[in-house]
Amino acid sequence: MPDFWGKYTNRIPKQLKNLIYQQYFNQERVSAYCDVSLDEVNDRMSMSCVYVVDGSLSVKSQQIHLPERLKGNNVVGEMKAVIYSLENFRDYLPKNCNRITVYSDVHIVWECLTLQVEFEDNDAFKIQKELAFKYRKLIEDNDDVIIKIRFLKMKQHNPFHKAAHNAARKLLNKKVTKGSQM
Repeated sequence: MPDFWGKYTNRIPKQLKNLIYQQYFNQERVSAYCDVSLDEVNDRMSMSCVYVVDGSLSVKSQQIHLPERLKGNNVVGEMKAVIYSLENFRDYLPKNCNRITVYSDVHIVWECLTLQVEFEDNDAFKIQKELAFKYRKLIEDNDDVIIKIRFLKMKQHNPFHKAAHNAARKLLNKKVTKGSQM
């Protein structure tokens, strides 16, 4: 059994340990953890997703490009991260697996993607509508897969969320040279 917490194992609530091991060894559902990171000094954002299934973790990260007025908007960034995870999950979906649950630490991300909550700012609302359209299209195009988006209630000591967070931070720490892509 992998030890995700090292010397802190004894401090981790049993409920969280059970959840983590259940997700880690699950062969029928992919758990995807999204996170966004912001570098306010250099005005950059990045997102990362950790896919967990069948005893393995896979990490995918990318820079986020937002209009000037929206840089630093973590809700828009998190919506982009959820869409990003759904655009790429098929690469990590085992043959007999037809479920994915995407976890976000922004409690209203699903409501934003389904337009139950709308941004007042016009620039943010325009991006929200684009992402909501992409979300609906991804649901339609993947009708053979049960897709759920959940708020990450147990964020503290969650090694999968921490891995997503660290990957997003790591991408921000990379030097950007003219003409390079991340």
